[in-house]
Amino acid sequence: MQILFPKFLIKKERTGVYNILSEYWNNAKVQEAIKKNGNLSKMSSDSLYTEVAGGINPDFARRLKMTSVANKININLTEDEAIRLRKLPQTVAVTKLNFDADNAIFPHIASNKWSQDNFGPIYIPKAGATVKIDAASLPYYKQIIKNYENNDLAVVGDAIFINGKKADSYTFKQDYYWLMGDNRHNSLDARYWGYVPFDHVLGKPVMIWWSWDANAASFGEKIKSIRWDRMFTTVHGEGTPVSYRYLVLVLIALYFGYSFYKGKKKKVK
Repeated sequence: MQILFPKFLIKKERTGVYNILSEYWNNAKVQEAIKKNGNLSKMSSDSLYTEVAGGINPDFARRLKMTSVANKININLTEDEAIRLRKLPQTVAVTKLNFDADNAIFPHIASNKWSQDNFGPIYIPKAGATVKIDAASLPYYKQIIKNYENNDLAVVGDAIFINGKKADSYTFKQDYYWLMGDNRHNSLDARYWGYVPFDHVLGKPVMIWWSWDANAASFGEKIKSIRWDRMFTTVHGEGTPVSYRYLVLVLIALYFGYSFYKGKKKKVK
C-alpha cells in the first residue's frame, strides 16, 4: 500500500519510524552500535517490539532486522503545521517527539542533559576573546586549547596549567564556527564534535545545485519533492538569496543545442 503524504509535507525533511526487537533495544552493546550508525529515539514499546524514530544506516538496520512502519513519519513541524495535519481525514494521530538526553552531545557532560532537540546555550569563541577557565568550563574549551591552538594543557586537582603556568582564563587565537546539518534529526554535526577552527575551513558554500526529499517513499515521490525554488540559489553573502536557476537552465540548453549542432555538422562532412 502506497502512503500519500499531504502536499504541504512533501518538501519537508523527514526520517523514518521503525520497529526493533525490544531485546535488541534494551541491550547496552546494541545501543552503542546504534549511536555509531545513526540516531534513534524511542516512541513506544511492548514485550516484543520497540517503536523508534530517527535516521539509521540502512545496512545496520537490516542486520538488526528492523522493519519500517509504513504509515508513520518523523518530521519537523511548526505548531501551525501540526494543527493543520491533525485536521486531515487521513491523519490518525500527531505526537510530539523530543529526543532523549545523549551524552554523545558536545561537550559530553551528562549533567547538561542536552539532546539533538534541547541544546545550549553555548558560547562561540572568537579571536581575541577571553573566557574564564575552571573545572566547569574546561570541557567546552579543552579541545581548542590543546589540539587547535597547540598549548600544553594539564589539570592537577582543581588547578589548570597552560604551558606550565597556572591559568584561570584563556584568550582565543582565532575564530571558531558552529556547523549544523540542515536535516537536524539525521546530521552528525557540531552538536557531536564541537567547535570548528577557522584554519580548518577550506572553502565556503556558493550555491545549492540540487534539493529534494531523500527520504521520500518512492522515486516518484522524490521527483515530486524537488524544491525548484532552492535549486541554483546562492547561499552566501547578505540579504535575500538569489536564484540563477533560469540562467543555468538556459546555459545547459545552449550547451546541448550546440553539441547537437556540432555533431550533426560533423556527420554532414
